[in-house]
Amino acid sequence: MPENGRSFIGGITGKILSSFIFICYQLHFIFIQIMIHRWPCDFSLRIMNMAIRPVNLTVSGTAISNEYAKTFSYHRDGKNQDRNLYRIPLYRMTISGRDDAGNAVQHTVRVIRFGVGWSTQTNVSYVYGLAKLQSSYIRRWLPDYSVHSARHVFKDYLIHDGADNPVREVYATAGCIDVCDDPYGFDRVNSLIIRLSGVEKALPRARQLRDIAHAGRKTITYERALRPALRLWNA
Repeated sequence: MPENGRSFIGGITGKILSSFIFICYQLHFIFIQIMIHRWPCDFSLRIMNMAIRPVNLTVSGTAISNEYAKTFSYHRDGKNQDRNLYRIPLYRMTISGRDDAGNAVQHTVRVIRFGVGWSTQTNVSYVYGLAKLQSSYIRRWLPDYSVHSARHVFKDYLIHDGADNPVREVYATAGCIDVCDDPYGFDRVNSLIIRLSGVEKALPRARQLRDIAHAGRKTITYERALRPALRLWNA
């Protein structure tokens, strides 16, 4: 083929390739604009998720020896249904992850895992809560929950503040994970989760906790546990 023919074909090929690249770039730009316009929260969260480190919560399946919470039979009206006090064992929850330097970090707190409920059908108290081995992503932070805010696991199961002294305080729980250790136990857990997650430090604390939850990088695992027997406190 003559040189001028080759140059002509090469010129056309170059123009076609340049046009194709330009069109791809424009389509990519339009796609990003559509994503931001239609799903601004989802798109920004996908970018944010890349910066949030995983944090894992593990609830032990073995009760702490000779440590109990003093609880009563709970119903949605918040009243003691049968006027009895019950003995519910405490468990441990471990928070684990990595700090900014990449070091593995673990911290353990005492929690109430099971509660005493009231059956409106049979008018008797019973022990309830999650006993099977299971794991869930924690994707919601509830800043306005009545017990100093909470993390939503699924359905009606939450993680929130519990009794400061579970032996001396009479406390009721609906089968949630209630963090006990002293008046600032739940706050310390939140501070540790913030540190391990690597969330942006300049943000307000409330925004940090919300962003960590929305990122979906925090998990909770319930180890398999035997549901404790219903025991009166003075039995």
